[in-house]
Amino acid sequence: MYSDASVTACGAVIEGTNHVARRMFSRSEQETSSTYRELLAIQFALQAFQPLLNNCNVKLFTDSQMAVRITEAGSMKFEYHQLAIGIFSTCLRDSIH
Repeated sequence: MYSDASVTACGAVIEGTNHVARRMFSRSEQETSSTYRELLAIQFALQAFQPLLNNCNVKLFTDSQMAVRITEAGSMKFEYHQLAIGIFSTCLRDSIH
């Protein structure tokens, strides 16, 4: 699965399928950092494809090395850490590995 974010929107795709999801960011989301938007994109991808991902092993690709690090280890920045916890919680709840 791939996710990506720009200033105005984010999207995700499951490789080898026709499954594509995208959404526009709100004005307040557009004013956040690129790292925050990339974390939002990861969270959105997991939520958008949740019915397809239950009890699956998933490899997610993003172009943000910082977002990867934050999802693996958390962050000292509260807003980043909250998103990382949300991503972890989604995976735990839905048995996404």
